[in-house]
Amino acid sequence: MTVEREITTTFAGTLVWDHAITKRNLVPANIAIYAVCTEGEFPRLIGSTNVLYIGSTTLLGGLSVGARLYSYRYSPQSQPKDIRERVAAVQAGGNKVTLKWLLVSSENEARAIESRLLSEYRKQHLEYPPFNGKG
Repeated sequence: MTVEREITTTFAGTLVWDHAITKRNLVPANIAIYAVCTEGEFPRLIGSTNVLYIGSTTLLGGLSVGARLYSYRYSPQSQPKDIRERVAAVQAGGNKVTLKWLLVSSENEARAIESRLLSEYRKQHLEYPPFNGKG
């Protein structure tokens, strides 16, 4: 199974990116693996994908300033700011962006799944998702 198919079939939560960021209370305040995806596919070194970013966090949604989605909306730090700017550029090109997530029971489980998905993505496409920024 491809990473894209696994995200589509097993990640139970989905919201349009702008709603996920502005209405963080609609996203569970839980440990999660998440993916930022486009509606359509775009080319990679091998094949194509709709996955822009794969990550994990101990607190995805909710109203806490510690929530990952809070950082994507407000943080001046480089990584969240970079993702915010890149998503805006994708949207400006007329592409719909969504946030998909899978809740898990522990931080270790989240990191293990994130690591496996990134490894499988790299094997499939010979590179990481474009917003992950790994060399």
